[in-house]
Amino acid sequence: MESRLDDLFQEWGQLGGAVLVAGKRRVEEARPAEQVLAESTALCRHAAADVGRG
Repeated sequence: MESRLDDLFQEWGQLGGAVLVAGKRRVEEARPAEQVLAESTALCRHAAADVGRG
C-alpha cells in the first residue's frame, strides 16, 4: 500500500496539488484529477475502516 500511496502523492503533485514528497518523480501516465480523487478517497475510507477495527 505504501507504494500506491506514494504514487498518489506524486500524481497530486503533477496535477498541481501542494503535497510534500521526499523526491519528485514522473508518474508514467497522468490520470484525470477525478480518478486520482476517487482512488484517494477510497484509500482513506479503507484506512479509516482498518483503524476502526483495531
